[in-house]
Amino acid sequence: MFSTLRFFEGFCLAGIVLSLYALRIELCPPGHRFMITMVASFIEMAGQFLMPGLAALCRDWQVLQAVIICPFLLMLFYWVIFPESLRWLMATQQFEASKELILQFSHKNRMSTESDIKGVVPVPCVFRDIS
Repeated sequence: MFSTLRFFEGFCLAGIVLSLYALRIELCPPGHRFMITMVASFIEMAGQFLMPGLAALCRDWQVLQAVIICPFLLMLFYWVIFPESLRWLMATQQFEASKELILQFSHKNRMSTESDIKGVVPVPCVFRDIS
């Protein structure tokens, strides 16, 4: 059971790391991306360096497993904090959801929504050959 659960943890950890990297890149401005990525890498490396000390403090492996998993439980609430990516919504042609997200962003940033929002997000259409 232990080996099976560790396998699934490792299997999911790659997706979590990749998702967090993409989220960092998407949320920070282009000029700060390198700095933000380096800071995140240093934090990850510090966590790896603290792991042997944590293992020495938690002599029982069940306690160590619980302590390791606890920070990942916070990631269950990421879907509440961070909205779905606007780029992903547009790429998958989810235009209604992307329009709602644009409206949320414009209200949060106190931008005027009096202009026609229908011109911002196009309705799905069939691309015609213009020859």
